[in-house]
Amino acid sequence: MRLILFVSLIVTCLSTLAQNKFEKEYKISAEKVPVKALGFTKQLISSTDAIKWYREESQDGTTLEAKLDRKGLLLSVEFDTTGQLIDLEILVDHKDLPDSISNEILHELDSSFQKYKIVKIQLQYSGLESDVLEVIKGSSDETAITVKYEVVVRAKADKSWQWYETTHDRNGTMIEKLIIVRNNTDHLEY
Repeated sequence: MRLILFVSLIVTCLSTLAQNKFEKEYKISAEKVPVKALGFTKQLISSTDAIKWYREESQDGTTLEAKLDRKGLLLSVEFDTTGQLIDLEILVDHKDLPDSISNEILHELDSSFQKYKIVKIQLQYSGLESDVLEVIKGSSDETAITVKYEVVVRAKADKSWQWYETTHDRNGTMIEKLIIVRNNTDHLEY
C-alpha cells in the first residue's frame, strides 16, 4: 500500500513539473554555432550580420536559437546542438490569422481561463528543412510541414494570475498548456 502511495506521489509530482515551462537565453557568437545551422539561416537572409544567436536552456534541454528579421517578418529559428532544425517561428498578430483559426484559439482560451490577455502569438513551422524553407520563401504551401501556433497569455485561472504558453494545432485546437516559470531576476537584469 505504501509503495502504491509513493508511486502515485512521484507520478503526480512529475506530471506537475511537466506542466511548467522555463527558459534562459544566453547570447553567443556565430563562431559557436554549427555550420549546418549557419547554412540554413544564410538561406533566409542575405546578411548574416543581422542574425542574433542565443543558447537556450529549458525544461527540454539545450538548443540554439537564431533571431532575425526577414522582409519585415520577425523570425526565431531553433536548432538542436548539432545544427538540426527543430522549428521556425514567425511573430504574428492574432488579427492577421484566418478567422476560423483566430476564433478557435480564442474559444480555447475562453474555455481555459477566467480572464486573459494575449501577449504574443507565433506561427510555428517544423518538418524537413527544405520544406520549411520553401514555405518561408513562398514557393510551397503548408501541406508538407507541421503547423502550430504558440500563444503566450497572462491569464487568471483559479483566482490567480499567471503567465501561460499554449500550443495549438493548425486548426487552432489547444494541444498543450504550460505555466511559464518566470525568473525572479527578470526585472533586475539590465
